[in-house]
Amino acid sequence: MSAEVQLKKRKEIFPGWWMLIAGGIICLWGYGIYSYSFGNYVKALINEFRWTRAQISLGYSFGRLEGGIEGPFGGLAIDKFGPRAVTLVGMVIAALGLYFMSLVTSLWMFYVAWIMVAIGFNLGLADSLDAAMANWFVKRRGLSIALMRGMVSLCGVTIVPGSMALLMLYGWRPAFLISSIVTACLTIPLAWFFVKPKRPEYYGWLPDGKKLAEEKAADRNGTIQAGVEYAGALEEVEYTVRQAIADKTFWLVVVAITLRGMVAPTVNVHTVPYLTDLGISEMTAATAMGAMVFLMAPARLFVGWIGDRIPRNQLRFLVMGCNALEALGLFIFTKVSSMAWVWAFAVVYGLGQGASIMAMPPLRGRYWGRKAYATIQGSMMPITMIAGIAAPVFAGWTYDTTGSYQGAFNIILILLAVSVLIMFFATPPKRPKEITHITDVV
Repeated sequence: MSAEVQLKKRKEIFPGWWMLIAGGIICLWGYGIYSYSFGNYVKALINEFRWTRAQISLGYSFGRLEGGIEGPFGGLAIDKFGPRAVTLVGMVIAALGLYFMSLVTSLWMFYVAWIMVAIGFNLGLADSLDAAMANWFVKRRGLSIALMRGMVSLCGVTIVPGSMALLMLYGWRPAFLISSIVTACLTIPLAWFFVKPKRPEYYGWLPDGKKLAEEKAADRNGTIQAGVEYAGALEEVEYTVRQAIADKTFWLVVVAITLRGMVAPTVNVHTVPYLTDLGISEMTAATAMGAMVFLMAPARLFVGWIGDRIPRNQLRFLVMGCNALEALGLFIFTKVSSMAWVWAFAVVYGLGQGASIMAMPPLRGRYWGRKAYATIQGSMMPITMIAGIAAPVFAGWTYDTTGSYQGAFNIILILLAVSVLIMFFATPPKRPKEITHITDVV
């Protein structure tokens, strides 16, 4: 009877696809509000409170600091308790943080509220949902994460301009309040009903929707072992955190990610202020920002697709090429002098950042496997967050003291180029001496 039940389940649509759609919607909303709409509020906060751009950028950077502190613990919680629980907790905290943002009356309240927003979305978005996809897909991991994250690009033509429209129509406080309500009502039910807490072997499936023989489907241990063998046939070995950090490749990847991590926070915070300083209207600037985000989608899909197909030892070259394209987009950004340059930036940088973001999950999964995927990612964050904290504050301080962003943008561009070179040496890690059980994460 048990085997028949499992066989019947296998005739249904693979639950990983439903999880992909739900995760994509959660990411669409979360990243749209947390990462890409923050710049819409910079000048509104300056006009009301007379804060400097460096002070406001510091609030955004506190969110990055929190992510670095929380990363190892959040990653371990995901691998131990499953992505569903962590996503639910994260979305509740994010909704509360957005609500408190609507009540802000002082700088310290702004910092506290935005840290709450950051805690929630850092826990509930990439860390947990990427881990869920990494558990349920191996051969199609790159494509599945690309499809899920590709939905984020829709926020460029929906959430970002919509957020600006709310801000212009009702003011920044109602805009944050509405964002809080939507976060609670949209993301929590999606996480509860569709995000699975365990890898597919616990539900009688193999990764990628592959079917098991009927006699194995009812055997939990046999199913789990079959999943390990399935991934092993695709050159994937499951490392513990200690095994991963013992190899130089881990640290080379960390340094490369750290240097590249200076770019996105700076662009996300300062694009709209930078463009409006040049005389471009707020809505046009937000639209350009939205176009940049939207254009990440085709790059993510292409890189996710190709990342599943190229050999493990060539993945670092894919990362190098994607980061180089992002560097070209940032170079164009520093030369903006007309709307033609603005749209060129939106196209090139959007494609480059989308590609760079998507190149890492396949590499991380193919290098270190599934069981400690989130913990390994989280263990990188205390170091990588340093750049994410410093860069937007440095850019804001540079503007406050010189009246221009150029010096900061040029330094960040050089460091991004260095990250491209470092990835050349990030060859696949050495196989660990012992392959431990799937529950041995650390």
